Amino acid sequence: MEQDFQPIPPDSCGPRPAQWLFDPKAFALFVTTVSKARASSETCSDLPVAELRPRIACAPALLEQAHAALDGNPTAARKLRFTLAKFDGATIPTAIGVWALTTDIGAIKLSKRKRMRLSKAQSSLPLLVSFEALETVLAATVYVSRTRRELATYLGGLRLALQGLDEMQHLFVLALNCGGGDQFATAFDTAVHALSFEPGGLPMSYPPLGGAPWFDWPPQSGLPGEFPTPGLGSQPLPTEIPRLTRLTDYFERCLTNNLIPEMHRRGIGFVDLITNRSGAYQITDITPEAVCPRTRITIDGNNFNGAAEVRFVDASGGTVSAVPVSVTDSQIVVEVPLDARSGPIWIHVPISMTLCLTTLTMTRPGTPGEIEIGAPVIHHFGPQSGLDCIAMFSSVDLSWVVSPADVEVTVFIVDPIGNRREVETAGPARGNFVFLPDQVGPWTFEIFANHSTLPCGVEAQSRTLNVALREHANFTIAAIEHTQAIQVFSLEDSPPEPNNAIPLTAGMDTVLRVYLRAHPSPTGPSVARCTGTVTMNGNTYFPMNDDERLAVNSFIIASEEPSRDNTNDSLNFLIPAADAMGAANEAVVEIFNTQTCRTITRAQTEILTWLDRPVLPVTIRRIAESGADPVDGAGPDRAVIPAEALRLVRDAFRMLPSPRTNIVFHPGVFQLNAATAEDNYCREGGHYQLALSVAAEHNDNEGYPPTGHHTRSWLGLFMGTGCGVPGMMAWPATSTCISERNRVTIAHELLHTIGLGHTKTTAGEDCEAVFQPVACHFIRDADGNDTNGTLLHVGFDIDGNSAIPVAADIQSYRTDVRLWTSAQHYLLARDLLDTRY
Repeated sequence: MEQDFQPIPPDSCGPRPAQWLFDPKAFALFVTTVSKARASSETCSDLPVAELRPRIACAPALLEQAHAALDGNPTAARKLRFTLAKFDGATIPTAIGVWALTTDIGAIKLSKRKRMRLSKAQSSLPLLVSFEALETVLAATVYVSRTRRELATYLGGLRLALQGLDEMQHLFVLALNCGGGDQFATAFDTAVHALSFEPGGLPMSYPPLGGAPWFDWPPQSGLPGEFPTPGLGSQPLPTEIPRLTRLTDYFERCLTNNLIPEMHRRGIGFVDLITNRSGAYQITDITPEAVCPRTRITIDGNNFNGAAEVRFVDASGGTVSAVPVSVTDSQIVVEVPLDARSGPIWIHVPISMTLCLTTLTMTRPGTPGEIEIGAPVIHHFGPQSGLDCIAMFSSVDLSWVVSPADVEVTVFIVDPIGNRREVETAGPARGNFVFLPDQVGPWTFEIFANHSTLPCGVEAQSRTLNVALREHANFTIAAIEHTQAIQVFSLEDSPPEPNNAIPLTAGMDTVLRVYLRAHPSPTGPSVARCTGTVTMNGNTYFPMNDDERLAVNSFIIASEEPSRDNTNDSLNFLIPAADAMGAANEAVVEIFNTQTCRTITRAQTEILTWLDRPVLPVTIRRIAESGADPVDGAGPDRAVIPAEALRLVRDAFRMLPSPRTNIVFHPGVFQLNAATAEDNYCREGGHYQLALSVAAEHNDNEGYPPTGHHTRSWLGLFMGTGCGVPGMMAWPATSTCISERNRVTIAHELLHTIGLGHTKTTAGEDCEAVFQPVACHFIRDADGNDTNGTLLHVGFDIDGNSAIPVAADIQSYRTDVRLWTSAQHYLLARDLLDTRY
């Protein structure tokens, strides 16, 4: 079966699986298995799989950096600290920042350590994440942290990230064991929440954030207070499926009972933890200070006994080692390796340490030295990034970076017929040269670097760039639509009404649909295979076409006659709710043809303004079924599972003009009693009695305000589907409604609660005799003709990345087409929210 999604961007994890925390084979099986689970269930087929973003599992070279840091490489330690710091919000999207240690730190007993030997799993099911790799990362995190505050910050980000990976593993197990559609959908939603650290699942701050005091380390008297447990938590797996050891459990048990105290005992860790660093080595002098490779140097200092290697950095910042010629406690003689370069030099005194699952060998901490090695290094040379073909007379920016700073640099340009000329560089180690190639064919660029004082040899590189005739400009940006569900827009050259007339609401996901028009070349058809970016406020967004929201290579074939009805006649860029705010934001849209040698780029700047508007506050009241028989899909309390209820309501908000930021649960459940009128909510008028009963409870909780409405809308969510009346608003309690498990019905009823009646069609709706601001509505075209509820504009389903070309208004009873919000009702609902909240 063809895989229908890729949760991790293909270029994010580097070329080598060894850089991943994921096991490559298990991850490949995960992709295939979850794809099949989605395809086999109607409930799961529209799950937004691209929102699974386990960035921690493929942080650039994370595992490689951890190994290099444990080898004592100072450059790798800096890189690892930078990578770990990004987990508090830059690499993993979160609004809540970092978390301090979330376990009983008092369990660390420095005098009586408890050896923690953990089992990786309680079954033979495949693990997505390697526990051994994770242990290496944790050890390296302790190794490179310079203060207890820094360690708490790094471990806080890791702890939250592991919570998300636990939920992803839970989803994997369900898929492997053919979990039911609703259960799979619930686990999926929980995984997305945990992976994204979505606001609402966690409090915004807690000690030691916001200036609160940091606890002493090691702890003297336990924790200063209780820490909450992160994440929404999965529903339990069926009893026949064994639960795996959770990464978060391993994290806490191994870290606090073994790893930190063992490294502490051996003198490894941040400076203010270690009380006895007498065994640390120190480099005090290096003779000579500047040398060429293959030259002997003398290193003076102390505590050199046990030194197995002397280590240097190479041109890439990695480690290159040399076995000493001689070693005493205060002096080492060693030959500088051929690949060594200027930078730190340190001593490798190996320490073998048995941790929870592995035995790691790391370098004893110490004070490194610095050395200048005269061999020049060309760090970068060539034209602008990614360029291997360009049109004639297009600008070429040739640049270079060489070290050390006092090298002599010579650059040559060779044209296609062999003419060679030197670029006037004046010998700088960093520079650039801009020129316009005037011939078709391969151009060659050469660079030579030589140290000015040390005779260490010449470093040379060359690059080739193909120059072609400029091709026909075969596409243009036809128009750009801004949509959050529905938009007034037309691709006509003179639109009948103002485009993008529906203002954007702050805090809501927004899609820019960039329509492209292909233009045939003078010699015949010309295919424009296009992709691009949108840049706004320092953030870059990529197209989400083909359900690949994070893929930088999503593309479309430009159409000669683009249509709003076709999802892929536009490149669709998602601007997430967290970024959708403020006025007069400049969004730079750049679209380019991806075919070889085409340098055709189209750019346009859109001014985007999001208006702050009231949020629709919704309280979910879960309704528990009566009777003793099992209820298919219900939780242990015989009601809709909370995670599923939250997912349904959030999906319904896609059709409403309100952010999804004020959805809460009323505690417990509303219990249906057998043989009562409300228990027969699918027949005999029971649905109305159920709506009144929930409304009465709503009144009991909020009272009877004199304005005629409550401060929140209440939604009673019942298990049944396919009822004769799938939902109802309780009149006169105009803020209460009930609904079956259907996002369209939920949206329909919530619109009733803010004052919208039905859209009149031939399907039999009545104009209710109620005191609603909009008791009845018609959709009429420009000539005043009734459309029978058919939308006049094209909707857009953000979750499914799909245009909705034909639909009837969501407040109608039409069943022959899809239901979606009309532009008219969207604006009416927005205005009612403005006046009500």
